[in-house]
Amino acid sequence: MLYFPPTLNCPRPGSDLMHITRSDRVTMGLDGKLYFANLVKSDSREDYICHAQYREARTILPATAVSLSVKPSNSVAHGGKPEFFHHRNHSQISALKGNNITLECLPRGLPTPQVEWKKKDGVLADTTGQVINFDRWLHFDNITLDDDGEYECKASNTHGSITRSFTVTVEAAPYWMKEPQNLMYTPGETVRLDCQADGIPRPSITWRINGQLLTEVDEEPRRTVTAGTLIMKDVNIGDTAVYQCEAKNDHGSILLNTYLYVVELPPQILSPDGFIYNATKGRDVALHCESFGSPRPRITCNSSDHHSTPPAVPSINPTGVRSNSSEPGTLIITWDEIDKRFHNGQNFQYEVLWREADGSNVNWNSGRVRSPPFIVNNTGTYTPFEIKVRSVNALGGGPEPKSRNGHSGEDKPEEAPTGVSTTVLNSTIRVSWNKAQRVRGWLLGYRIYYKRLAPKAERSRRSLRQSQHEEDRGERSKQLSETDEHSWQVEEVDHSKTSAEVTGLRLFSEYELTITAFNSKGESPRSPPHHFHTPEGVPGPPATLEFESPTEKSLILSWSHPAETNGILLGYIVQYQREVESKDSPVEILNVNDPTVKHITLDNLDPDSHYIFKVTACTKIGQGPPITRRGATLLDGEPPRNITVTSGNASVHLSWVPGERNRNHGFHIQYLKKSGGGGWEKSEQVNTTQGFYMLTGLQPGAQYHLRVMHGNSTYWQGEAKTVEPLPSEITGRFATQGWLIGLISAIVLLVLILLILCLIKRSKGGKYAVKDKESKEVDSEARPMKDEAFGEYRSLESDGDEKRSDSQQSLEESKMGSVDSLAEYGDSVDIQFNEDGSFIGQYSGRASVPHGNESSGPASPVNAVPPPPVAPSMSSILNRPS
Repeated sequence: MLYFPPTLNCPRPGSDLMHITRSDRVTMGLDGKLYFANLVKSDSREDYICHAQYREARTILPATAVSLSVKPSNSVAHGGKPEFFHHRNHSQISALKGNNITLECLPRGLPTPQVEWKKKDGVLADTTGQVINFDRWLHFDNITLDDDGEYECKASNTHGSITRSFTVTVEAAPYWMKEPQNLMYTPGETVRLDCQADGIPRPSITWRINGQLLTEVDEEPRRTVTAGTLIMKDVNIGDTAVYQCEAKNDHGSILLNTYLYVVELPPQILSPDGFIYNATKGRDVALHCESFGSPRPRITCNSSDHHSTPPAVPSINPTGVRSNSSEPGTLIITWDEIDKRFHNGQNFQYEVLWREADGSNVNWNSGRVRSPPFIVNNTGTYTPFEIKVRSVNALGGGPEPKSRNGHSGEDKPEEAPTGVSTTVLNSTIRVSWNKAQRVRGWLLGYRIYYKRLAPKAERSRRSLRQSQHEEDRGERSKQLSETDEHSWQVEEVDHSKTSAEVTGLRLFSEYELTITAFNSKGESPRSPPHHFHTPEGVPGPPATLEFESPTEKSLILSWSHPAETNGILLGYIVQYQREVESKDSPVEILNVNDPTVKHITLDNLDPDSHYIFKVTACTKIGQGPPITRRGATLLDGEPPRNITVTSGNASVHLSWVPGERNRNHGFHIQYLKKSGGGGWEKSEQVNTTQGFYMLTGLQPGAQYHLRVMHGNSTYWQGEAKTVEPLPSEITGRFATQGWLIGLISAIVLLVLILLILCLIKRSKGGKYAVKDKESKEVDSEARPMKDEAFGEYRSLESDGDEKRSDSQQSLEESKMGSVDSLAEYGDSVDIQFNEDGSFIGQYSGRASVPHGNESSGPASPVNAVPPPPVAPSMSSILNRPS
């Protein structure tokens, strides 16, 4: 019996967790799904479980069991032609060279289809592709550019076959085809640097000189770049530089440095002196003369006197013998090479000798090389050695060389300096320590690290907050981290010193200090923390000084603590002096002996004068610098008496100049329309410091009386006439009112909806009772016009009684939905409507008047904005009787 093939959707598990026996009939896809080419009865199970395995975390997550029930079906009794689960005839696959890709063909059918793969534009065996997973996958591991092309899979059974093709496009990041070489040139030569790279897509080539693009360097006509090749003519010593070639495409970039040397060197003969040639009489003899120089020397040969110098042992030893060790445990010996003219024979070499310099071993170790350097391993860290180098050839060694001192490679110091102590002077301290031991290298110096700690009270609060936070999270208690303290400062001291002065410290502060020794390899561990305190000093000036004038003859001075207290504050000294031309007015001095008090009231001040105020903080050491401000009391002032009026279409703009020292004064602007009756209206409270106010909501083209009132006194009065708008302005303003456009759009939308509803009801109303139809044909002339027009809709009511309950419920739900949607856009859900459909509640309430600005008069025209009209509720329209 045959069954239809389903797909079980689950994450792809690791292969070692799949306990289902897979075959060409049952296989797993790249998407992690389990595919059945056809089903058999034994596939019915209730415990299909897929596992997601996180190998790095060593975690397995099982999914919920999937039940599969296979039912027999006679419709597939005779089998079927193969089909693919993924209905795509052709797929485009892009891959980057070196990556892995897998092509997939998952067929279904009965009998189980067999799958064959081929390369349409080549031979599959010539590619890196491997057919796996019961021939369902063609996998490319580390795909190459040769794998680019067209592939096809073919699924076949006894009922037929089906094919699917893939176009695989392999691209590549840039790679070098030809690299420029590091070369040496002489002045005047022509240099050609080839930089050829390939990739898919083809990379672009750019050149740099010492890191700068060629386009950014001054243009040089001697330089040209063609197809990635840089050509420089008539080079000079100034062209010596690092030339960088960069190849870049969508998949990355590669950079290559080429070192170009343009040098002038005197000519040298590299062929050994005194070399003996054995020749046969009557034959030709070629005498080699290898030379070097910049520019390249021209070799000239003189006739020989037929006498050669015989070979001998080297007569000189190399100079510049030294150790150049960079890594611990390694001794690197190097020297200056000897010119070939002084080799004096064949098989020239250097004999290197070394032994530890502590005198424990009198024997020398030795080795031979043809060129420096010579490397000795396992020598310990910064161990002193005696070293020497001798010249040797096939005939023997040169003279006995002199020994030199050297060291094996350094490592960073092993121990921190000890004996750290401090002597506190004031804002300067003197730090002393013992000379560093076990430096394991050449001591370069010391580094003094110091930082100012937060005050104890602040650190206690931070520590408490941190401990509480850690307890909440169940963590262990930790010490206060460095991020809760000020950052470290560093002073560097020469290696010959064991004391130094640190200056610029802040007074009345706690500091932490630690010292390290350092060499070329790094720093030693830090010495144990050393704490010290700097003494008290005079405080800095108070951080701020502010004024408040409650009356014309009094000021309240308020200040804040100094940013730098430098000690325990004992109080403040307040000084003030009237500012006069003679500058000989007396100075008033007040002492504030409570450091927590940070304000004082000064009375009996001259309202017509300015004063100079100074506030100084004090500690037991003395007074600090003062904070100085110039100020005066505020005058009571009055409402403005000189107002400028500018008219608009429906508004009047009033402006005035506030008094420089006047206290803010509240007043109202009253306005009266000359024609049309009515009484005086009053604006909201206006402040004198505003400098301007706009009356809005006035009638265009109307004449108004204006006046400024305070109590029963009139301070200013005048007249203004609003501007009459032109007809085009009225039309334009009418057309640009957003709420009006929205209202019209809503009405049009509602009309369309009503028409649609009527058409729907009319289409349903054609099926009315036969009895009514016959009576209408007989008595059509006797019926009134109203019945003729609406009888059809009444028949709908009689025929639709059985549907009324459902439609009633849907309309009620629609009504509730409309109310909810309106509630979402209001400030609250208490939204009501007037009879005409406009909003009430949201706009009818007034904002609370600020304290001191209460008014018993009518609302200001500024706030008299009419609420935007809103269309009737959609639910009310739909619930109207038809």
